[in-house]
Amino acid sequence: MLTKHLAMGNIDGADIDIGVINFYLHELNIQADVAYHDTLGQTVFGYQLSTNKYPEIIEEFNQWLASNQAYINSLKQQFVLPDVKPE
Repeated sequence: MLTKHLAMGNIDGADIDIGVINFYLHELNIQADVAYHDTLGQTVFGYQLSTNKYPEIIEEFNQWLASNQAYINSLKQQFVLPDVKPE
């Protein structure tokens, strides 16, 4: 796995989303410092939920998001996810 090789020093760098690499470091129980080089540019992906047939699902999800901000923030902290929003 690329994350493991990076943490072991077998490779010097990798082009991986910072949230993904932090997740795998956590899953593999590897303590490693990963440097993020922000001058290389990044692509921020947004996730969208869409339906014309079941608008109640969108409303339910929006309510869940609004009601669970503390839980969402704790997950972001747990997995060291940056608080970046797509443009």
